[in-house]
Amino acid sequence: MAATLGVGMHRDNSIIAALHKRFAERRIAMPPNNAKQADILDGAVMLANGNGSAPGQFLVTTYEGKRRIVVLLPGPPKELKPLFTSRC
Repeated sequence: MAATLGVGMHRDNSIIAALHKRFAERRIAMPPNNAKQADILDGAVMLANGNGSAPGQFLVTTYEGKRRIVVLLPGPPKELKPLFTSRC
């Protein structure tokens, strides 16, 4: 999405910390691949996910000269539905 919109991304340290805590509570090491869940589009608002590890994101931007609203949500229905209902 970042490449398509021409916006940058940054890794959110607070999300990384929450991910490590979530895995530590289960007494397992966090797989390095999960760190990408902390990558947030520049200018986006992070939407905390109370039902899983991947947060959502909400971004208002301009693409091809038009205002666009981009909402990125986690895929599993048990995470997506409550997040959408409560935040979108």
